[in-house]
Amino acid sequence: MTTPHIIVTLAVIISITGFSPQVIKILKTKKVDDIAIAQPVMIALGMIAWTVYGIMIKDYAIIISNIIVFCLNTTVIGLKIYYSNKTR
Repeated sequence: MTTPHIIVTLAVIISITGFSPQVIKILKTKKVDDIAIAQPVMIALGMIAWTVYGIMIKDYAIIISNIIVFCLNTTVIGLKIYYSNKTR
């Protein structure tokens, strides 16, 4: 495995594990009051751009990792909307 492949692999692992705790915490506590909606929305938009870039250069590590992180972010967005409306 070359150095660029090692770096991409580490970046994928860090990106995915970085967002998982937020999703898990929301599912356990059902509390989203302290989450600003703008942050996951902006990250999701960035993930779309990275995915398009990955498609353009045919880099499957970029494509797959950004799709996974996009899904985690849209989960946070969906849970934020769902639980915010449920408490009203």
